[in-house]
Amino acid sequence: MSSHGRVSDGERSHDRKSPITRVRTGCFTCRKRKKKCDEKRPTCANCQKTGVLCEGFPQQVPWEARAAARRSEIGNHGMPRPSNSPHPVNTGSQRSEFDVACVQDAQAVPNQIPSSHQNQEFGFIIDPQFGSEFDLVFDTLEAPPRTGTHQETFIFDQSGSSGTVIARERGSNHPHEWALVDGTPQDNQPVWIPKEIPFVISGVDTPLHQRLFCHFTNTMSNLLTISVGECNPMNKVVIPLALKDRAIMDMVLCLAASHILKLGQGNGDEELGAEKARLHQSVVQMQSHRVQIWESSTTMPLAQPYTIQDKEIIFATSVLLCLYEICKGSGDDSWRVHLDTARRILVDATKGKDRPSVDGDTPTAGPVQERAITEIDPFLIEYFLYHDCLAAVTVPLLPMNKPRLESTAGLADHDPTMVGVQDGLSEFITRISLLRAQTDMNSAKLDGNIISKAVKIWEDLAKWKPKGALSIERKMIAEFYLWALFIWLFSIVYPDGKADPKVQDAVKRIVGGMRNIKFGDGVMSCLLFPLFVIGSAAIEVEDREAISAQFRKLKEWSSLGNIDLTYRVVEKMWLEHDMGLPSSWDWVKQLETHKISLLVT
Repeated sequence: MSSHGRVSDGERSHDRKSPITRVRTGCFTCRKRKKKCDEKRPTCANCQKTGVLCEGFPQQVPWEARAAARRSEIGNHGMPRPSNSPHPVNTGSQRSEFDVACVQDAQAVPNQIPSSHQNQEFGFIIDPQFGSEFDLVFDTLEAPPRTGTHQETFIFDQSGSSGTVIARERGSNHPHEWALVDGTPQDNQPVWIPKEIPFVISGVDTPLHQRLFCHFTNTMSNLLTISVGECNPMNKVVIPLALKDRAIMDMVLCLAASHILKLGQGNGDEELGAEKARLHQSVVQMQSHRVQIWESSTTMPLAQPYTIQDKEIIFATSVLLCLYEICKGSGDDSWRVHLDTARRILVDATKGKDRPSVDGDTPTAGPVQERAITEIDPFLIEYFLYHDCLAAVTVPLLPMNKPRLESTAGLADHDPTMVGVQDGLSEFITRISLLRAQTDMNSAKLDGNIISKAVKIWEDLAKWKPKGALSIERKMIAEFYLWALFIWLFSIVYPDGKADPKVQDAVKRIVGGMRNIKFGDGVMSCLLFPLFVIGSAAIEVEDREAISAQFRKLKEWSSLGNIDLTYRVVEKMWLEHDMGLPSSWDWVKQLETHKISLLVT
């Protein structure tokens, strides 16, 4: 082509449309999905509308212009001001602290500072000597500490002359004055920036703890029950307890730190990992000390008995410690220890006793059990019973002396927050787990007694109906549990009947129903148990692919560590079935062989 027919690079670049500058301040989820983010904090509305989990926003970093960079460099190296500067010069290697007294009369500042607020630190001074460009991010949760600016804290005092700011170096009698006109600093004069207000929750003082607290209340608490939003019982019940007790507050922060690390938002953050370990260790030590004192009070006749409120604190801490192990997904027995402690506390709080005499009166019998079960919050009891019941699914042998709660009548007026506790499905889990334990102890073939018990369980299971008016999603999750219990019961009666059409039809029924569960619905918090059971029974490739997709969906939604652990156990059962090994769907033997302790909640 001739030279005159070509278009020069300059002309092409001149005619080309300038690219659109993209904003990089959206949430992590919208940036991954390449969607427009409305940047609403703490959870963007775009993620809420599309039903996906908003992973939060990146840490905001103040923009630094060239002048700000010079100011940062000079501030870091402790260089003196120019000789013509009207401001004080500090030639030391490090800047000493300043006390600044701000003196303003009624003409300069209309609202005089009351005497009760005098001599209190309200903010800091930014010296514009090194440039007039600066930026501030008023974000009490994520904003990094301001560095590289010439700052001096100051104290209001009304004893000086009008319209001046007096800077007095600590320990020095030589003040330096800067002029104000109508209460406003003039050019090349220091600028007053008000100090940020403290966090509204006492005991949550550091920016990291504030971030963790908000992550738990805004994000993590919505992943733990079937009730979300304003009806979320984790926020309604646990947070008030955290405001009263340091151990529960530390446990809330520890759970949030663990969840952030599981989400991948804290990768490379050594401070976050170290703080999570410190908080967990502190709570474990405090809980161990409290449990020892409580046990002593139950064995010593003259010891002062624990109140129901004290027992509720220990009980709630044990439940949260168990939840931490679920989020961590370590595969050890730590969660079982915390459940045992919570069970003993609850049994002690609800067992029937005669009320002690008061002021010499004769002791009178009263409904201590009902009174205790109502004073310990019903949500905490239901949440514990859900986990304690499903713990029997993966335990090899149930101890015969295991204390049990005598009644759940106190939960009748409480709105269900978990699946199975109030509708009776948890009772089937207990009965089937006991039947399986009896079968495992009998090395011979099934006898007539075990088969008769299995038939009785099936009869009651076939008659079961959900209680009350439920949403479509809650009816579906209840049906998932019903069919999963049937598969489990069938596997006990027919250990080699994995390929039976009844089992495979049940697998397909649950898999098809799970596709209709909307992402982000609260019932997903109770989806792991039926998903685990059908995973153990699936033999067809398309069913396994659908089950794997549900595991990924559940992992994307909550990121709890026990989801990955459960999926690995399911994959091992698939591998053994493909190898032709007998009883490949016996998950108890799988867990014993690989020395894994699993809680499918």
